[in-house]
Amino acid sequence: MKLRALWGVGLCVVLLAGVGLWGQATTVPAGTPSKPDPNEAIKGIKLIEPFSDLSDLSDAQKIQIKEIHKKYREQIAQLEVKEKHEEMALLSDAQKKEIEEIEANKKAATHHATTATAATTSQP
Repeated sequence: MKLRALWGVGLCVVLLAGVGLWGQATTVPAGTPSKPDPNEAIKGIKLIEPFSDLSDLSDAQKIQIKEIHKKYREQIAQLEVKEKHEEMALLSDAQKKEIEEIEANKKAATHHATTATAATTSQP
């Protein structure tokens, strides 16, 4: 009986030591840069038509198309901001104020419509 208990204790010690060494071997030291996820930069970007309709696009092609789409969406957004800034520069102060009121009303109407839709769809 004592021999069996001794074997059990010995086995536990060996297992715990092995698990401890294995854990040390698999942990990444602090400060070590992790590999960047190639999909992280394009997260949330959808594959647009007609490319989404292709049946034989490779994963690499999908990623590259999404990266290109993202790059141009960012450039378009920057151009739209620049365009509005230049257009607003042409307006008088009264016209600028009117534009602000129009945009505020549109935003309020959109928010109201979204809230109303959410309220009607959540009721049984």
